[in-house]
Amino acid sequence: MEKTRYQTEAAQVAKMIRADLKQKFPAIKFSVRSENFAGGDAVNVSWNFGPCSHAVESALVKYRSGYFDGSIDCYEYTHSGKAIDQTGKVVDMPTVKFIGVNRHFGETHEESDTFHQKICTDYAKMFGFENDDPDYMPPGGSYSRLRQLAWRALDKADLTSGYKKLIISRGQVLAISNTDDEEALKDSYA
Repeated sequence: MEKTRYQTEAAQVAKMIRADLKQKFPAIKFSVRSENFAGGDAVNVSWNFGPCSHAVESALVKYRSGYFDGSIDCYEYTHSGKAIDQTGKVVDMPTVKFIGVNRHFGETHEESDTFHQKICTDYAKMFGFENDDPDYMPPGGSYSRLRQLAWRALDKADLTSGYKKLIISRGQVLAISNTDDEEALKDSYA
């Protein structure tokens, strides 16, 4: 007698997410893991460099069944669990309570630390800071450490083709990739 293997809803969502990410970001290798726990389920997605977290989150929001509202300490369901397939038919669509995304900047902690130090050094040089220690708090009243300032520059950057350098565009510091047109970014970034 052959046993039928049951796939949890979270595992089904993870499979769908893998397919979506492979289609949307073919050059990037994603790690997609599902988990089930008392009171819910989740899918966690991680990758190195590549697209910014917001781009990945935007592609995955359709798989989230709702959100946690901390002001009332309650999970709010916003997704019906239904979707329209390619033929126009309404079908059931599995969802999970939580989707976590985590972009890394290296295969190991050492590689990630080295990359973050490079960004901090680039930031310090750009603004003439004598100190490039990630915990250095630059003058000017921002109350942000150098690591936080550098992180903001990386946050919205698509680093699929690698990191090139930092630029200033419309008052913001941006990280640009090897294939970005620096002048076009300076002119068009809003």
